[in-house]
Amino acid sequence: MPKEIERKWLVKLTDYLGGGFWQSNTIEQFYVEVSEDREIRYRRKNKNYYRTEKVGKGLSREENEIEVSEREYENAKNIKVGNVIYKERFEHEGWELDCYIKPGDHVILEREFIDELEASTVVIPKELEVKVIKDVTNDERYKNKNIAINGFPS
Repeated sequence: MPKEIERKWLVKLTDYLGGGFWQSNTIEQFYVEVSEDREIRYRRKNKNYYRTEKVGKGLSREENEIEVSEREYENAKNIKVGNVIYKERFEHEGWELDCYIKPGDHVILEREFIDELEASTVVIPKELEVKVIKDVTNDERYKNKNIAINGFPS
């Protein structure tokens, strides 16, 4: 299974995202299996459907994603765990800014990396116009699987 090396930050927007360099995608996602170190997620991104399995915790996890049919996606909703997450994702040069619609009022900036050294030395570019509230990479409460079940931490 390929590795996903990812960091996440809870951020506040300091400007409107209409600057022209962000690409926007609407995402709907839910989980059919959730445990401490494993999850199976279904996601609709625009008009494409995916099933993703992630194993592990923290900065580096194993990840396997495949494209699935709309029918499989809709059938899987019948066995979902927790709530469906709705968000608008803005992407720019490897950065992903997730603006949560439901549950709402939170913004998470994330980035995937080639290796852990790159992840540990990254600097968030000023052009992204975000204010970092805190790094939530290792805070399990900010993992989407836990947000789907418990909502955002207060």
